[in-house]
Amino acid sequence: MTDIPILFLIFLIILLIILSGFFSISETSMMALNRYKLKHDAKNKNRAALTTQKLLKSTDKLLGVILLGNNLVNSGAAAIITLLTIHFYGENELSITLATLITAFLILIFSEITPKIIGARYPQKIAYFASYFLNPLLKITYPIIYIVNLVASFLLSIFGIKKIINDNHNLSTRELKTVVSENISFRQKNHQKIILNIIELNEISVQDVMTPKSKIDFVDLNDDTKNIELTIRTTEHDFLPVCDKNFSNIYGIIKIKTMLKSFESGFKIVENVKKNMLEPYFIPIETPLLSQLQNFKRTKKNLGLIIDEYGEVKGLLTIADIVNQIIGDKDLNFTLDKLGFKVEDDNSVLAEGTCLIRDLNKELGFDLPISGPRTLNGLIIEYIQEIPDSGTTLKIESYLIEILKKEEMAVKLARIKSINVI
Repeated sequence: MTDIPILFLIFLIILLIILSGFFSISETSMMALNRYKLKHDAKNKNRAALTTQKLLKSTDKLLGVILLGNNLVNSGAAAIITLLTIHFYGENELSITLATLITAFLILIFSEITPKIIGARYPQKIAYFASYFLNPLLKITYPIIYIVNLVASFLLSIFGIKKIINDNHNLSTRELKTVVSENISFRQKNHQKIILNIIELNEISVQDVMTPKSKIDFVDLNDDTKNIELTIRTTEHDFLPVCDKNFSNIYGIIKIKTMLKSFESGFKIVENVKKNMLEPYFIPIETPLLSQLQNFKRTKKNLGLIIDEYGEVKGLLTIADIVNQIIGDKDLNFTLDKLGFKVEDDNSVLAEGTCLIRDLNKELGFDLPISGPRTLNGLIIEYIQEIPDSGTTLKIESYLIEILKKEEMAVKLARIKSINVI
């Protein structure tokens, strides 16, 4: 002890504390690093990112070298502090206790808490910087790390814990939606909403977006020729289904632009319709919306008829419906009319029975149950187990629903009001 200068020992303690802080800050920054930013930087050939990515592929080895270095320097610092304490206070219980307290304080403040807070605050910069030192250190100490990990793996196997070979950090759909929703970097909320709508496409079936059968305009070949021509000339749609007497007998699909041009040729109306009919394209009712968007692209179709498991036509879907589901309609009043509901001045909502519950929840922030029926009419009938008369009021969740109009065997119009705003 007398041969080693005191100042040199103090310098060694400071150096070891700094090294201990380096290992601690490296560990925290590596574990807190955003894996997707790392992948992005690695794809752009960022050298530090590539090195960091390589280290994180073997997390057990990375932690092994960090913990090995941390424990070695902490042990060295504790030993030197003990020597200095004994030198000043003699070899007794007081000096040993004092050395322990000093070591614990220095390591806790300067090697653990402070470095780890900094590492968690700036994980990317610190992890990239630390990778240049950890990578060669791992190569030098690899034999020791290998033995340590071998023993650790054996102990884990005793408790039935298997080693994770490849953790790809894949996000579930819900997790991805949470990441997008909470990302404060989005300056425009509509961009954020579009991304969320795209993510949701695979969770939504065509049934949620289709135009119900009761709302579909169509051409009836048994109708009067003047009515057929009037329907074709006045429709707002690009395509119309062609039926025989009712919508269950679909003949085909006509393109309105083609039909309007054919009227100029002088052919009879019905002959024109039959001549220009396209083969109908049918879509199973449970098809996910994302899959159907891909199917439209593959088949080069713009319109499809939704059928259930018995082959009965339930509705109609166009590629424009899917696009609107992604980007939304710009005019809110137009959206309300189209979707079948309207907000009144007293904050109550007038809704058609065919209105989709999902649309009410999405557009108006409602929280009506969606696990059962898809339409408001279906929800009401399922809840009270009968077809209600006009004037009936019922409470579903935190909403009062008043039946305003009943038509045949279904609710035609209802008023919805949240109990929270009454």
